[in-house]
Amino acid sequence: MWRFDILKDITHFVSGRAGGVSKKPFSSLNLSLSAGDDMIDVLENRKRLAEAIGILPDSLVFISQCHSNNVAIVREKSDAVLGIEADAMVTNVQDLCICVMGADCVPILACDPIKKVTAAIHAGWKGTVASITIKTLEIMKSVYGCHMSDVLLGIGPSISQEKYEVGEEVYLKFKDTFGDEADGLFKHNSELGKYFPDLWLANKNQALKMGVLESNIEVAGICTYTNHEQFFSARYYKNKTGRLAAGILTR
Repeated sequence: MWRFDILKDITHFVSGRAGGVSKKPFSSLNLSLSAGDDMIDVLENRKRLAEAIGILPDSLVFISQCHSNNVAIVREKSDAVLGIEADAMVTNVQDLCICVMGADCVPILACDPIKKVTAAIHAGWKGTVASITIKTLEIMKSVYGCHMSDVLLGIGPSISQEKYEVGEEVYLKFKDTFGDEADGLFKHNSELGKYFPDLWLANKNQALKMGVLESNIEVAGICTYTNHEQFFSARYYKNKTGRLAAGILTR
């Protein structure tokens, strides 16, 4: 498992591929029940993950991700069993580990250690365009009274700009959200008509706009596509692969 230095005093993780029981093409620590893997294997993987971070398996909270900017507020432990369609969670419930999954999309973990509020965000290009990081931080601020200058934020392993090729239609959607700033988030190959977005920078900029201090933001800078033997990569494996998880625990 990988961890952020900025969150060293907070129980959290980003999982890799190793240490599970799933068979190819999901080998081995696939944590998704919707990727096509055997359910018994996935549940065993989740059990192993929980043991590795020292919690019970039912303390791991997953949502049904849908590439949206929906943010689920987990107000009590019973909320965790609901099949909520969202791509981020915020909570101050003690001893819950809220998790998001991915295989190239950006996992983001945030924590206000003063208010004891945590957030987990799944930011693919659609969620990034829909400003899911901003929306999540706004909920931390408005619902829980978090001060953005106290928030610590880690941007996890995901596909890098160099490996993330998209068409003009995606670039234009970024222009709608980011305006002229979008040009600084893209590299453009005019011969191929392809664009390469920097999802790490886009989500970092959203956090900065909300008032998170740059010194409180850590970008892992690890490309899941390049490091596909250590991390699941949907693009590399043409979507026939498992999902990693990033989780953070409120205590």
